[in-house]
Amino acid sequence: MREWPRRRSRPRRERSGHLQLAGEPVSIVEAGVVGVERVRARAAVDPVAAALLAEYVEALSHNVYSRAQVLCAMRSEELLGLCLAAGNLVPLDLPPEGLEALAEHVRRRGQRFSSLVGPAEQVLALWPLLRRHLGPPREVRSDQPSLMIDHDPAIGADPRVRQSTPEDLDILIPACVAMFTEEVGFTADRRWRL
Repeated sequence: MREWPRRRSRPRRERSGHLQLAGEPVSIVEAGVVGVERVRARAAVDPVAAALLAEYVEALSHNVYSRAQVLCAMRSEELLGLCLAAGNLVPLDLPPEGLEALAEHVRRRGQRFSSLVGPAEQVLALWPLLRRHLGPPREVRSDQPSLMIDHDPAIGADPRVRQSTPEDLDILIPACVAMFTEEVGFTADRRWRL
């Protein structure tokens, strides 16, 4: 039997579609509306946390699709935080009212995602707002850190490791599919076919 959350009173929506909470409304707009440089500057505030968004943020200047996939939480002219809404939903630095506005935006668009990924406090706060829309989770990982290195490695590179080439695809693609399948628990065969 499916578990349905209790109905909560919802904040009043203005005709503009903005979420009205205490003070100024928070709206969710596409990155193209906000401007490429402003979005890049916001993502650069915490490049480690923004790593999942980086590919899309970098593509903003030359890929119009990225402009619709990178969403911005705005209060008046202030850029509060970002969210990638592509195959995955990836919030970054959204305040609570930004999470509410994002959830409303996602529900209104009817968009689905394979995963809700990002900083645990953002994802775990956003999940209850989207649970009815997205269905039951396959898995919840509340503690999965992003790893980084900001100095030279303590050990040398393995001389047997090299960058792959197109000639390696017959070996590389099955290894990528296996890694994906082991990580998320379902096959990615169709996604990886060339």
